[in-house]
Amino acid sequence: MTLTVSIGYPAYNEEQNIANLLDSLLAQKLPDDVQLEEIIIVASGCRDSTVDIVKEYQQRNPVIRLFVEEMRRGLASAQNIILENARGEILITGCSDTQLEEHTIARLVEPLRRDQSVGAVVGKAVPLNNSKTLWGYIAHKSYEWNYQPEYLMVDFEGHTAMRKTLLGPMPLHAVYTERIADVMIRSKGYQVVHAPQAITYMKEPDNLNDFLKQKRRNIYMHLQQRREDIPAPHISLRKVIPTALRSIEPNPKKLLWLSTMLVLWGYSYILGWLDYKRKVSHLKVWREIPSSKGLPQSTAKVGNQ
Repeated sequence: MTLTVSIGYPAYNEEQNIANLLDSLLAQKLPDDVQLEEIIIVASGCRDSTVDIVKEYQQRNPVIRLFVEEMRRGLASAQNIILENARGEILITGCSDTQLEEHTIARLVEPLRRDQSVGAVVGKAVPLNNSKTLWGYIAHKSYEWNYQPEYLMVDFEGHTAMRKTLLGPMPLHAVYTERIADVMIRSKGYQVVHAPQAITYMKEPDNLNDFLKQKRRNIYMHLQQRREDIPAPHISLRKVIPTALRSIEPNPKKLLWLSTMLVLWGYSYILGWLDYKRKVSHLKVWREIPSSKGLPQSTAKVGNQ
């Protein structure tokens, strides 16, 4: 029996990345019994050439479907458009500023084909930041932690494949749609598992300003989800402190970098907490992180930096 797959992405001003993303999707190597039903792009309030680029690809590849939101209505709104229009049994969602290895989709789908108790499969986001720099160290260490069992949740940066029947509409006020999807799946008794060979390349911030902007909104997201009784292990000191202690290495430079990372996370927590208390919403004002954009066209050659 053929398994049908839909892939969906919200996109906001992604002219630097969208073509490379689509190229990596169209180059996917799939098993004979897995059919790519469609690639859905929701262009949300784009002010650049994102829509024009996607339309050019549509002319050559009818598998691509484009939906345009003239105004930004938040991530949940774009995700709901994907959910409402996806026709595949499996829905894979990711971030539009990423690129996939050619077997990523096949590796995401495989655990769902093999085990009916699995509701979602989380891939692996690999930062392209140079790990021999402070910001590269922080990027790689963050994702190393992210995929440990105590933190593993639905993650769109590394792509996640989900059984579409387990999902429902996202609340429009939410900025944490990944976590809501995770709860929807687990609450129905299904497992969320990790596929470490399903690799997606991305970039993390490489300067202080961009780092603080990104982590500040992430902290806000975790505080918002915790208020609604959704687990937020990434800001639980009972989990973070033991993880940090296990990461200590007998290397003065890396010890300094780890300490710097924890201090910056602490400062970001204060900023995010202040936003949360002041009810400063990150719903529509989802700031772009310039240094995380513009991935190189051939990620496979630079993935081991």
